[in-house]
Amino acid sequence: MERYEQALTEGPSSIEDKLAACRSLGDPDLAGDCAHAVVHRAVMRSDGDPAVLCPQVPPGLWRAECWFEAAETTARKDKKRAIELCDLAEPFREDCRQHLWQGQLKRMVDRTGPRHFAQQLERAQALHDLWARLLHDDPEQSFRFWRRFYQAGLGGMVPLDLAVCDDLPDLHRERCIDAGSATWIGHLEQAILDPKKERIVCTSAELGDLVQAWAVMGPPVAALSHPRLELAAQEFQQNSCLLLEPGSNQP
Repeated sequence: MERYEQALTEGPSSIEDKLAACRSLGDPDLAGDCAHAVVHRAVMRSDGDPAVLCPQVPPGLWRAECWFEAAETTARKDKKRAIELCDLAEPFREDCRQHLWQGQLKRMVDRTGPRHFAQQLERAQALHDLWARLLHDDPEQSFRFWRRFYQAGLGGMVPLDLAVCDDLPDLHRERCIDAGSATWIGHLEQAILDPKKERIVCTSAELGDLVQAWAVMGPPVAALSHPRLELAAQEFQQNSCLLLEPGSNQP
């Protein structure tokens, strides 16, 4: 641990000396963590070129994380170069690409909230098209973009009300409803971590029963009735409730 701490201590030692200290560590995972931390600090201070430094991090997840962070830092100045760095960040490539645009998107939605999705569509489409050109119309990123656009607004909405999707054009209405259903599934996944809430989620025969019971139990994850939410809840019960059956009185 002394050599690890020495490598991470700010001082006159060169980056090369610090990386050599990391390489001397006997534990490969600790050596990777150490080299990643050294390079991350250097890149954040603009003390080195990621293209030169990241290859000095041991191959695997630590090096991929190095490319990921370098891309995020580079995106402020050079979007195309940031995308090239993301392409080196496997298995984090798609997440890395998403991080390049998602901050701008979230700020856009945060200003107005979900009830003004329609007013934001033109600006959101312009941002989408900008990144689509840079990412060569990557379909995965396009899907993620619109999913994040609607989830950013719906994620904190209590009660979750998919009626806000009704005034959107057909394609966007479906994207909005799909994002809302995914948000609802996320709430259910969190709820079943609590055994008491798991029983409610997995034994409620109807969505209305589920929402009413949740509101009584604690911090409510409320939603207004919608056919797609009811379907999402039913599918979740079938796929994730292994022991408790809807309509049962099992303790």
